[in-house]
Order: sequence, then C-alpha cells, then structure tokens
Amino acid sequence: MKNIKAKSFGDFINESESINDKAELLASKIKDAINEVDDSLSYEDLAKAIAIVLNDSYGSHNTVPFLDVLTDNVDGGDINEAEQKVVYNTNFTGMVQGAVGSIHSQVMAIAKSMADEKEARNPHRYKVADKTSGVEEVDITRALNLIFHSDWKNMIKGHHVHQWAKSCIDRATKHDERSNKKNQRAIRTQSGQQLDNYKVDLGTQGHSRDLGH
Repeated sequence: MKNIKAKSFGDFINESESINDKAELLASKIKDAINEVDDSLSYEDLAKAIAIVLNDSYGSHNTVPFLDVLTDNVDGGDINEAEQKVVYNTNFTGMVQGAVGSIHSQVMAIAKSMADEKEARNPHRYKVADKTSGVEEVDITRALNLIFHSDWKNMIKGHHVHQWAKSCIDRATKHDERSNKKNQRAIRTQSGQQLDNYKVDLGTQGHSRDLGH
C-alpha cells in the first residue's frame, strides 16, 4: 500500500462534493491499489496501511472519530463486540442475593445494638416505641448512615475503599466514644455519687441532660 500517497488522497478528497461519492471513489482506488500491490493482501496489511495514512495525514486526534465511523459502517455489527464463542458461567443473581443478605444482616445488627443501648439507658421511653424485631426505623437509618454516608458511591467508584472504610470507622468511633462517656457517668453514679452534676460532653450531640440520677 506504500504506492498510495497522501497527495493523491488529498487530491481525491477535493474531486467530489458528495461524501458518499468521495467514499465510493476512494474505495475504488484503494481496491485498485490493493490489486497492484497484492491481490491476496491480508486484512492485517490493509489495517496497517490505513493506520499509516491516518497517522501521517490526519493525526492521532482523529483516531477515535475514525474508528467510530469505521465501526458504524462495517458489516456484521460492532467491531468492538467480536465475542469469542466460549462458555463462561455467571451467577450474578446469587452474588447479588448474598451481598444484599450480608448487608442487611450487618446493618440490622448495628441498628439492634443502637436500639438496645437506647432502651437500656431509657427503658420507660423506648419500651413502647414502634419497633420491628426490637428496632425502630430511626435506628436503621442511623446504622445506614454509619456506612452509606454522603460520598460512599464516589469512594467505591474511585476504588478508594480504604478511605471509605476509614470514614465509616471514624463515624462508628464517635458513637463508641459517646457511649463510653455515658458509661463513665453511669459508673460514677453507681459508685455512690448520686448528686453527680458533671456534664458529659457528647461532641456534636451536645451535653447530656441526664445529671446522673
């Protein structure tokens, strides 16, 4: 295909006003050039020749648009979807079912722990709450917020799993710290300090209103 020069290609482009006519005329000349070079020219050599013309005369910035047009005009479907005829078994149904089941059980376990803590600290208030399996809807929401906070999708898409995990752990740690502070107050009260007026700083949740009684 080295006999096809960029100049003759450019001359041809200016010969016709119709894009289809130009394409058909160029195709005819390419066929003639193939017969001149080798009437049994392989498709590998043809592809390499076209790549040379594309690189030399059009530039790399036109590579993707060229391939798009080529894909749209090649018989036999999308050239990017030339599937191999192989057996590859999938079980996305089972995988998704397992993932959902695991997520649900873990979230409910966290929610149940949150509900149990609330009821232990204020049994009169929460024993009549609207609960399913001992869990209020708000407990499930709080559990979900520990894991699926505002930026979790972007973190997963960006493969920032460690960053996502760290953010989740930081949130959970704050809950543990608040719980531990309440436990310390309870220990002081149980040790005989019935008039414990020490306010426990609960961070973003504010100060506890329970004075230890």
